Amino acid sequence: MDLTENLKITRISGKKREEIEDIVVKEISLTIFLNGKRVKRLCCSPDKIRELVLGFFYSQGRLKNPKDLKSLRWDRKKGIVKVEIPLSKGPRLLKVRSNLRIKKESVFGLALATEKRSKLFRATGGVHSACLTDRKKIILFTEDIGRQNALDKIIGESLLKNVSLQNKVMLTSGRITGETITKMARARIPIIVSPGAPTDLAVNLAKKLGITIVGFTREERMNIYSHKGRII
Repeated sequence: MDLTENLKITRISGKKREEIEDIVVKEISLTIFLNGKRVKRLCCSPDKIRELVLGFFYSQGRLKNPKDLKSLRWDRKKGIVKVEIPLSKGPRLLKVRSNLRIKKESVFGLALATEKRSKLFRATGGVHSACLTDRKKIILFTEDIGRQNALDKIIGESLLKNVSLQNKVMLTSGRITGETITKMARARIPIIVSPGAPTDLAVNLAKKLGITIVGFTREERMNIYSHKGRII
């Protein structure tokens, strides 16, 4: 699926003004219906829609197992996704307990590998990336115009491919918010790494939920905001 479009633009650089063709990332509007009721409207990249929707409901605690999914229908023209799953109360957030440890050198290496994989970002500058790793290599990778969408796509893809999320490290290009930490807790992912910053809510939640936040991971430096013992 083509995720970009070529558009004619006017570029000004100093005293120079020119008409050129530029690459921009595509965006679609997606309205999600759950059991006939509208529950969410997302703006996202037009790929991995099934993964996005599954990851979204799993992150909310509404979907415990992809086998519980009765149906998922995407009307591309109308931008509507209709999902049917059994209604159930989402489980409460539990503390993530993990003995996972990762060397700081591995964190830097994975961050660099993620950056190199971000071809869509380098072409357009208009997307966020997310990837799931096992400390040594990238297992799943995706890009989306929304940072939370990218995380949901990774989670949804792991469900579809039966990839365990436990004892994994998630890397994201965006800032880390409270919503981000909630997703990590639902997925039981103990470590999240970003070149960006966390919010105070994210740090406080991470401390309570047993999640390690590593921010400002750039070149040879990083900030560890919670559960520092996992970074060695």
